[in-house]
Amino acid sequence: MKKQITLILFCIVTFISNAQVILLQETFQDWKPEAGIAPEPPAKTATGVEYTFTKKLFDGKTEGTFKSNAIVVMPDQSIGAQGRADGNGNPSKGRVIMKGAKTFLELPQLTSIGLVTIKANAGTDQKEFKLQVLNGAMFEDIPNTTTPCDKAVTKVYTFNLSYNVPTTIRIMPTSGSSINIWDIEIQSVQTNKK
Repeated sequence: MKKQITLILFCIVTFISNAQVILLQETFQDWKPEAGIAPEPPAKTATGVEYTFTKKLFDGKTEGTFKSNAIVVMPDQSIGAQGRADGNGNPSKGRVIMKGAKTFLELPQLTSIGLVTIKANAGTDQKEFKLQVLNGAMFEDIPNTTTPCDKAVTKVYTFNLSYNVPTTIRIMPTSGSSINIWDIEIQSVQTNKK
């Protein structure tokens, strides 16, 4: 009997130590609306504005700061009647829009970064975004994260990263077309794999 209890406890501890923990879950619903700067001819759409937002993260205790150099924030924007979602890509209400290859959305520094899940679509078909990681004072591309998005079809994009030290990442479009980010979830690195 003692051996069985010991084996059960060992299995439970192993399962818990292998579990990933949600560190960040962002839906943009509590952000302050920011429509951006009116366009200058020949541009047709508004350009984003510099934006900083500090809030409690998923644990309800840790504060984290989101930053962007040019973003449009729409906390009340739902996918709408004409919106489409692929698979489980149905987003929550609220989104941010990044326009231009130099625009970024920098996420708060997290203790580790494992599985990253992003619900997104683009203003034009097959426009791409990528992930970058802060290395010293510079951001560098994370290999194999450049991802094409479909116009108006919100999809789930997942990236299995493995940063087991405090890490900051950001999302960037790779061209001038807009990328709409609806939901972001980041889990910790899975540890003690058997």
